[in-house]
Amino acid sequence: MVDLHGKDKGNISLPKKLQLYDDEDEKNLPTIINTQQTFYSIKIADIENRINRLDERNDELLDEIETTNERSAAANAETAEEIANLNKSLLAQNNSIKSLKENIGVVENDRTENRKLHEKKIELFVQKYKKTKVELISRIKVLSNFRNFLFLSILFSIHFSTSQDKIAFIDARINVLEDFKKIQHALEEKLEANQVQMIENERKIKEAMKIINRKKEFDKEMY
Repeated sequence: MVDLHGKDKGNISLPKKLQLYDDEDEKNLPTIINTQQTFYSIKIADIENRINRLDERNDELLDEIETTNERSAAANAETAEEIANLNKSLLAQNNSIKSLKENIGVVENDRTENRKLHEKKIELFVQKYKKTKVELISRIKVLSNFRNFLFLSILFSIHFSTSQDKIAFIDARINVLEDFKKIQHALEEKLEANQVQMIENERKIKEAMKIINRKKEFDKEMY
């Protein structure tokens, strides 16, 4: 046992298998080394090994960083491209929405104008219908009054002073009746046709009003 803290703490003799030789002549001679130098040499070698390992690890980390940077750059480029595509798509959608809104406005204006025009036509149609109805009623009254006039004229003819005057008056009335009979059938057919047309006009007006009311209800639900 060697006392490193006593008189021998400075130098020790190592076994031959641990001795270092500068040449063959010193091979059989014991080598005296400094223990502190050996300790620090071992420490230095250990530190150098650690440094080498750290250098290797550092190189690996640098490679990983470079790879990561490349991947990050590629990902950023891909992300930028995706963002650009999304912006283009968004711009296209916004333009499409704007165009659709403009088209909706045009359609809405056209629908409003068409509705007003349709209502105006219905109003004119109703006015024409009422006017025709009044005219037909007036014609019916005229025909009725004419018949009454002829009938009363015949009754009053008995008051004429002479038979000749009475006969002349009756002949005149008969001629008037004959003329009336000639046009009566045509007038009755025209009157009947007008009545049928009035009924058809009333039906069309009712249908048109139903359509207008449905459109109004639809517009209320939409807006």
